Amino acid sequence: MIQDFLFDGQTLSGFGYMICSFDSSGGDSTASVSDMSYTEIKSPLSDTSHKVSASYENNLSRTIQICKKTCDDSNYNITIDELSELSRWLCRKDYKWFKWIDDEADDEIFYQVHITLKKIEINNNTVGFELDIISNRPYGVTNEIRVSYSDAANSPICLDVYSDDEGYIYPDIRIHVKENGTLKITNHYENRTTQINNCKSGEIITIYGNDVRQIISDAEHDLSADFNYIFPRLCCRYRQSVNKITVNLNCDIEIKYRGIRKAGM
Repeated sequence: MIQDFLFDGQTLSGFGYMICSFDSSGGDSTASVSDMSYTEIKSPLSDTSHKVSASYENNLSRTIQICKKTCDDSNYNITIDELSELSRWLCRKDYKWFKWIDDEADDEIFYQVHITLKKIEINNNTVGFELDIISNRPYGVTNEIRVSYSDAANSPICLDVYSDDEGYIYPDIRIHVKENGTLKITNHYENRTTQINNCKSGEIITIYGNDVRQIISDAEHDLSADFNYIFPRLCCRYRQSVNKITVNLNCDIEIKYRGIRKAGM
């Protein structure tokens, strides 16, 4: 049973609280794992539907209740100072990383969420809170997966992409170029090549993937003219998740990404 969570690097139990329920309903519950909707059409004189597109309509969310973690029945009430401390931690203007803490589960699934807080009162005393946890994605993600390769031009890079969803993941990539020339990074899964002209030995190029799609260099390099604007991406299909990547120039490469986990919240 989950009684704790991690939010922005701090645990609920570290503040002296635990997950609870203030009603007597209990019992089993259901939670959406993959809330995907389809747009379909039918051909004239046909009863068969054909998919036009598929999309996730809603981001993941969950509502829980918390109370003080104490064995002292007289100390359940929550003071104004304790409310202030908890709201400073939970009620933030930006999405923060969140993870359930479950001793029975081996997998670590992360979410970026914002949280709203409501007081639960009994006899005009605050005894707990109701938390609405709202994610910015329709699924969870893995912990950051990070791989590094030295002298990458000497051998292909083979990545088995860990993801529950078919499609593409745009990773963050840091490239330490070790010779002058035109850098080409090719993912042979779909024969897609990222090209950067006029690279210099010693230059460090950083490509930011999923969230921003941005490329920068620590050298005086006009990337707006020399980059072909094809951002590297990792591909994943059902039972086909191995990506073979080759690089033509001698360089060191670090690749970082988070795989998709469709496990609900």
